[in-house]
Amino acid sequence: MENAGENHFVYSFPRFEGEEVKLTIREYQKKFYVDLRIWFRPENTSGGELQPTRKGLWVKIDQLRDLEKGIRELVQAASRFKPPVQQAWKSNSSAASSPPKIWIKN
Repeated sequence: MENAGENHFVYSFPRFEGEEVKLTIREYQKKFYVDLRIWFRPENTSGGELQPTRKGLWVKIDQLRDLEKGIRELVQAASRFKPPVQQAWKSNSSAASSPPKIWIKN
């Protein structure tokens, strides 16, 4: 990358098997950015280094407070949704073949 400066790794968490989301502060052309990016382990390598994908988001570091506010609002909004959980059942009849859906209550 032309005019690339230092990268400051901050945090990562697993996304799927062989994938992580990494949060990094990057310097580019003497400006700082927050980079949220999906990294993956190539299938043809075992235990190899994770590599970045093109799937990600760059935000100017001075927009970090706006991003934080948006994520806080997203967390609050997401708390209203409960993921459906499939319950084990016995299929003794010719009734519907899909399991009933239940909601988890906190």
